[in-house]
Amino acid sequence: MSCLCKGSPEALLVCNGFKDAEYITLALLARKLDLNVVIVLEQEEEVDLVIEISKKLNVRPVIGARAKLRTKHSGHFGSTSGEKGKFGLTTTQILRVVKKLEVAEMLDCFQLLHFHIGSQIPSTALLTDGVGEAAQIYCELVRLGANMQVIDIGGGLGIDYDGSKSADSDLSVAYTLEEYASAVVQAIRYVCDRKNVKHPVLCSESGRAIVSHHSILIFEAVSASVSRAAPVAMSPLGLQFLVEGLTEDARSDYTKMTTAALRG
Repeated sequence: MSCLCKGSPEALLVCNGFKDAEYITLALLARKLDLNVVIVLEQEEEVDLVIEISKKLNVRPVIGARAKLRTKHSGHFGSTSGEKGKFGLTTTQILRVVKKLEVAEMLDCFQLLHFHIGSQIPSTALLTDGVGEAAQIYCELVRLGANMQVIDIGGGLGIDYDGSKSADSDLSVAYTLEEYASAVVQAIRYVCDRKNVKHPVLCSESGRAIVSHHSILIFEAVSASVSRAAPVAMSPLGLQFLVEGLTEDARSDYTKMTTAALRG
């Protein structure tokens, strides 16, 4: 709602996630307010709702689709990537969406391809593979007659939490921001040039890279007190008891953070 009240017609408003009829209706009404709204399909059946409601409201939507890539992120944060990931459409499902839009005479509304390799992408090699695969799908959609304009590369831009600048650590990445951006542009340009397809507009949803440092607090210590009492140390048995009570992901994060701290 805040986007509808304060949104700019020049800004791209990407509507992804779960969608019901109310959500889609609101997104389509935003089109009537001249907002640049894109409804990104994450489930195949969503296209039926978009077609039905857009005809009722007499609104031409801008539609995107989230592709479920075969490229799999092998790191700690890659559980939602690959062809067995939870989110997005397979290439077969995307082709069915194209057919439904074609029958409804709305194929020109299909303008954006979205994908998400996984959070904290460790290397530009993996990034290049995933982006290249998505670019192949994009070019094929152009060939099928879709009015493709934008590739949304999703999230994945990682943060070097432990300072190791290593692709082998779940808490680091082996690239800079400039290298990440260059890998994306080069991978898409290479595929589009080979297919003789006009280069798309690129956008990203790099949430981790934007907000990861927001909670850091740095201050100067102006005083200190010394306690004469002997510190009470937790026994290894007690610490182990606490660790065993954590979830699997929390235990994994604890182990990695401990290792990083000991490494200095």
